[in-house]
Amino acid sequence: MRKNQDGFTLVIVLISLVTLTFISMELMTLNEWNSYRGFNIIDKTQARLNAEAGLNMSLARLRVYQEAWNLLEKNPDIKKVVSPGLAEKMATYPFAYPIPAPKDANVIQKQAIEKFQKESLLSANGSILVSMKSITGFLNPNLLRAVKKDSEDEENESANNSEENKNNEKESPQVLIEKKLVETIEQIIETESEKSEKFATKFGNVKADLLVKELKYFVNAQSDFKDVELGEIEPLYTGKGISAKHAPMAHLDELYLLQGWDDELIELLKPRLSVHQVTFIQLNNITSGDLKIIFPGITDEQVKEFFKYRDGDKEKEVEASPFNNVEEFKDAVVNKLAIVDQSTFDKRIKELTDAGLKLGIAGKLFEIVSTGKVNEATYTITALVDMPVKPNPVKKKNSGQQNNTQNNQKQNSEQDPDQNPDFTSQTNLDDNDKDKEEPAILMQPRVVEIKVN
Repeated sequence: MRKNQDGFTLVIVLISLVTLTFISMELMTLNEWNSYRGFNIIDKTQARLNAEAGLNMSLARLRVYQEAWNLLEKNPDIKKVVSPGLAEKMATYPFAYPIPAPKDANVIQKQAIEKFQKESLLSANGSILVSMKSITGFLNPNLLRAVKKDSEDEENESANNSEENKNNEKESPQVLIEKKLVETIEQIIETESEKSEKFATKFGNVKADLLVKELKYFVNAQSDFKDVELGEIEPLYTGKGISAKHAPMAHLDELYLLQGWDDELIELLKPRLSVHQVTFIQLNNITSGDLKIIFPGITDEQVKEFFKYRDGDKEKEVEASPFNNVEEFKDAVVNKLAIVDQSTFDKRIKELTDAGLKLGIAGKLFEIVSTGKVNEATYTITALVDMPVKPNPVKKKNSGQQNNTQNNQKQNSEQDPDQNPDFTSQTNLDDNDKDKEEPAILMQPRVVEIKVN
C-alpha cells in the first residue's frame, strides 16, 4: 500500500498549482477589466466636460449676438447697413476642436492652426464638435390655452359693447393659432396624399379640426375645455384608464401622448411646431410648409418661384436674393412674384401679429448640439436656448386720469388750432408715437430644455 501511494503527493501538488494558476489568471483578468473600466469612466467624464465646454462657449457667443441685436434695434441707421441675419450667421457658425485642417490648406495655414491649438486654453484631451441653429417652427400648441382674466378685465369687458367683444373673441390669438394648426394639418394631409396612395387611404378621412381640439384639450385645464367635441375626445383617454396632461407641453415629444394622433402624422408636423416662444418668423429660413401657413392660398408653382428667387438656381444661373429686411420680403411677395396683393399681405401679417408672431431676419430661439469625445467615449448635450424679448412697460391710468384726459382732449378739439400752436404739434407727436414700432430688445440667453445622450 505504501508503494501504491508514492504518486499521490505529486497529484496534490499539480492540482494545487493548476488551481493557483487559474485563480491568478482570474485576478489578472479582473484587474485588467477594472483598469479598462476606470479608463472608460475617466474618458466619459472628460467627454462630458468637453460637451459642457462647447455648450458654455455657445452661450457666450449668443450673449455677443444679443448685444449685436440690441445695438441694431436701437440704431435703425446701422440696421440698414448690417443685417441681423449676418449677426446670426456669425453666432451660429459650427465649431470643432481640434480645428480640422482643410485638404487644400497650405503650409502657412496648417502652421497657423497648430500654433493656435498650442496657445489656446482649450484642452487637447479629446475633441469638441458644436452645431447651432435657430428654431424655425413657429406654431405653438401651448397658445391654445385659455387666457385667465382678472376681475378688472371682466368689468371692463362688460362695460364695452357686446358686438365688439364678439369680434375681439374671433380675432384672439388662441382662435388664430387654432385656425392655422387646422390649415397646416389639412395641407400636410393633402400634400402627402398626392405623393402616396397608402397615406391617402390611411389619413383621407382624418378630421384635422378634431385633432386640434384634442390638442387643445390636452394643454388646457380640464375645467377650461368646454368645446362641444369633449364627448368625442374624453373617451379616448378614459377608455384606456389614462389621463391627459391638462397643462402646457414642455417638449414636442409629448405629442406622442395624444391618443387620437398617429405617429406618422406627428413626425410630419413636428418641424413646424415649437412649445417655446418663437416671436420671429425667420424669412431666410422658412420652409415651403411655413410659407403655406403664412399664405394658405399659395400654389406649388408660386412656392417654387419664391425659393428660386430667395435661394437662387444654379442650373439656370439665378443668383440668390436673401432678404435683408421685412420690406424686401414684402416687395418680393407682392410686386416681384405677385403671390398675394398688398391688402392680403397686410391682413395675414396682422393675424400673425395678433398671435404674437412677427416677420424677421434673425431668431431668438436656438438649438445647440455639443458633442465631446475622448477615445471611444462620447457625450452629447442637446439644449434649447431662448432669449426672451424684454416686455415694454405698460402704464395703467385710473378712471380719474382717463376722465381728465378725455376732457382735455375735448377742450383741445374745441379750440382753434391757429390760436393753440401746441395742439397740432402734440397731435402729430401722438400719431407718430402710435405708428412707431417699439424695438425688440433681447434679454440674456437661458437654457429652457436640455437632453443628454
